Amino acid sequence: MQKSARLLVLLCIRNHDASFTLNMQRNSFFIAILLLFAFLRGGSLYAKDVQVKTIDELAEMHAEAQSLDPEQRAIEARLKIVRAGAIATATPHAFITEMRKQQARLQAVENELDAIFPFQDVQKMAVDQLSNADEIKTLSFVFIPPAIAEYQRATMSSPKSDVLRIASSEYVFVQPARLATAPLDWRDLLLTFDFAEPPKPNPGVLPRNKMEQEVWRQGIAEGWAAGIEQARFEMKTRLIRAARLLRGMIKYVYLVEQRMIEPPIVALTRSPVELNAPEREMAVDVWRYRIVVRPRFNGNVSAWRAVWSGEIEARGRVRSYEHNKQ
Repeated sequence: MQKSARLLVLLCIRNHDASFTLNMQRNSFFIAILLLFAFLRGGSLYAKDVQVKTIDELAEMHAEAQSLDPEQRAIEARLKIVRAGAIATATPHAFITEMRKQQARLQAVENELDAIFPFQDVQKMAVDQLSNADEIKTLSFVFIPPAIAEYQRATMSSPKSDVLRIASSEYVFVQPARLATAPLDWRDLLLTFDFAEPPKPNPGVLPRNKMEQEVWRQGIAEGWAAGIEQARFEMKTRLIRAARLLRGMIKYVYLVEQRMIEPPIVALTRSPVELNAPEREMAVDVWRYRIVVRPRFNGNVSAWRAVWSGEIEARGRVRSYEHNKQ
């Protein structure tokens, strides 16, 4: 390649000689042939040298891989299986162990958490805000308010980007209103876990000699660390979700007070008896609650009203929580 390039340069220099002036057409054809020859020998004249292997070198690499001791390959494959089995065995055990520790820590400070997550206060306020609260004179049900997410300076562009909408604030229902027989509590969100018994390892992955035992111990340590990390991440995620849910419920209570949201209507019907399946099932003295009108935003701006925080701060710990979060 380099020789061809030097030959081409010499030829170009000689082209400036008067003896070649009359033979330019013939020399141009020769230059084209030389360029083609240089290309076939290895590529462009201006390309930098690239380190590549020859076909023999590549074949030798393949031959080296094939020449590995079959017994050694079997040992390495076996060690990988043992390590993977150890990690899979230790991870769920560590996860459950760490989650139990996290539960114990939370239960030790449950009084403080009752103040930090006043879900019951919010739910009582939401019941008082029902459109027909005076008609519902019973504690047989619990109204779990919806959660509202607020986005500041929300922007949205049209598909063709020819329209841009900018809102100073935007509110979205992120969780619907619900009826329940027991109030929602932070314990339901942070302490409720379904611990399935960790599966036993497959006998085929258990160590059989000292070398495998050492790899097994290393895999157990890796899996244990991974399980602890997963448990801590899970608890952190639950704490964030609980705080976000409570904040969304508090936002709902605020917007209802400001008349920016119309509260729902809960209907109550009573039946002395209900035959769901006359041959098999009968219910007596049935109280049936149903949300007949869902909460919705009120677009009548003239009906909105300003709310002084002191008006409702005395109702519970909800208001101080909201202010601390802002």
